[in-house]
Amino acid sequence: MPIIRLLFNTKFQLAIIILLTVGVYANTIGNQLVWDDKTFASWQQTASFANLPYFLKGNLPGPHQGDYRLFKGIILTFDKVVFGNSLFVFHLQAILIHLSVTFLVFLLTKKILDTMLDAKKVAMVAFLTALLFGVHPVHVEAVTFITSSTDIVGIAFLFLSFYFYVLASGKYQFKKKKLIISGIFALLAFASYEVTFVLPALFVLYDFCFPKLEKEQSKEKFLRYVYFLSILASYAVVRFGILKVREGKSFLEGSFYLTMLAQAKAMLEYVKITVFPLDLTLNHQIGAKIPSLHYVDYNKEAYLLQKITDPAFLTAVGAVVALLVLAIFLYKRLPLITFSVLWFFISLAVVSNLIPLNNFMSERYLYLPSYGFVLLLAYVLVSLYNLPARFLNFRALRLLFRLLTLALAVAIVTFYSARTVIRNRDWSSDYTFWSYEYQKSPNSVLASHNLGNTYFDKGDLKRAIELYEWAESKNTRNLSVVNLHLGNAYLKDGKPDKALIQFQKTIEENKGEHLAYYGLGAVYLQQKKTDLAIQAYNKTLELNSLYYPAYIDLGSILANNGEWDRAIQKFTIASKIKPKEALPHRNLAGVYKKQNKLDLAISEYQIALQLDPENAEVAKQLQEVQIKKNIKENKDEAN
Repeated sequence: MPIIRLLFNTKFQLAIIILLTVGVYANTIGNQLVWDDKTFASWQQTASFANLPYFLKGNLPGPHQGDYRLFKGIILTFDKVVFGNSLFVFHLQAILIHLSVTFLVFLLTKKILDTMLDAKKVAMVAFLTALLFGVHPVHVEAVTFITSSTDIVGIAFLFLSFYFYVLASGKYQFKKKKLIISGIFALLAFASYEVTFVLPALFVLYDFCFPKLEKEQSKEKFLRYVYFLSILASYAVVRFGILKVREGKSFLEGSFYLTMLAQAKAMLEYVKITVFPLDLTLNHQIGAKIPSLHYVDYNKEAYLLQKITDPAFLTAVGAVVALLVLAIFLYKRLPLITFSVLWFFISLAVVSNLIPLNNFMSERYLYLPSYGFVLLLAYVLVSLYNLPARFLNFRALRLLFRLLTLALAVAIVTFYSARTVIRNRDWSSDYTFWSYEYQKSPNSVLASHNLGNTYFDKGDLKRAIELYEWAESKNTRNLSVVNLHLGNAYLKDGKPDKALIQFQKTIEENKGEHLAYYGLGAVYLQQKKTDLAIQAYNKTLELNSLYYPAYIDLGSILANNGEWDRAIQKFTIASKIKPKEALPHRNLAGVYKKQNKLDLAISEYQIALQLDPENAEVAKQLQEVQIKKNIKENKDEAN
């Protein structure tokens, strides 16, 4: 059949892979920034290429300190400086990164299977593996979520390292050079994403499952492992020892045992959503009333009630052990199945809370493990298609079986593609995303608080306060941001006394939160406690010397108090922090006008008008000052 033959053509395969991979994410192009995307988009250090050295030190915005992402800051700086944080560029970039990884999956699969299967089977397994990887719905959180999309650059480096490792360990020329290249990509992977720390273990898995036709000396393999472990160890010394970039997390209730009871259930959930990606969400429920994002939704009672005899735990352990036993049992007859299953579980090792993390599971963590699943699925489908004649004696029956297998493959790809497109819509804006998450987890502090943020932004203070108050009542982790945002909502709703209580709670929980002091300043200003407001604003600037609104408000208070020089200083700093904002120049002009420094006032009004040419009030004030200056000059001439 001509169509079937076309499926073995590499150019046609790549065209289909590109078309479908790009196609399923095309509807993300119009998506807004969601959740942490806004934190990174507004991150001041990405405003200039001069800050690139800071990224080598592991600098990340507050909530993400402790991670090390070498390329995240570099990529985001390029996005901001060159493209002005264009949403189109953000999402196109994410799609291209994912497409690059998908292409590497295609190349790597071909290379791994090169000596195992005949050429046609290799071509088809590689094609299906890449296609399934490109459209799998479980990748949406890693691709559509801009914050995560820059992390998967590390997965690209991992696949490149693995590709050159396969070349270096096989019957190819320049093996040492290829090993060096593999090592360089391994280092880049480690510096990009912690998930890639499993790479040396994946190399061992590859050598175990696919021994060379010519027996390789154990010493040669051992030296290769030492080489990569040395790279990882060197990176670890620099990151954790010298730069001291690490997260100080703890086990549930300080117990490794309780953490592992929950983590086992998370492992089964990983398997379920990889095979059947229907129930996709940010915050999965692990067993009975245990949210996966325990750093915010903390259920102490549920953790303490866990037992090793719980049916959910026993089911999870039984299922995972059964898969591992099956994989090992099939090692000699079907090593590719062994490789695929073990790849899946080994790739989850770093995020399995052996070293405590903020969560039990996250769909973006499946980006690397899912390669094992799609490779297995592709291999099974191709094997079914090429079922030996002894199992199907009649030609017509074989043809029918092949058509059914093709139909199954098309159905799976179609389902995955459709599910990915639908899941992308959940991420289209903060409101759609948190509405979906709140519907999935109505008892979640995270979902209710963040949905409250979207209502606050829309001006629906009543609904925002309802959600914030509920989140505050369940805030067992004492997250200061919940009190902070509730305080802001109360303040805007004309309830300064309630706002004051929330800002004070915020400071009790986080003494370094500059926004809480800024909120206090706003409350004191409303209460006409000017001295306290000045103290609060000064504390805000002590904690964050680049916080523009505090300079504006503090300058205004000082100007009203007649402290002209100090007011001018604050407005001048504000104008340097945000050189494209008209307000600091307008305020400076107002101070100069009161000081009767009309030339300076005119100059500042002119700058303000250049920055905001549609502002009729500024134009009017400029005209008034010019008239006043003319009158003064005429009087001077008359005298």
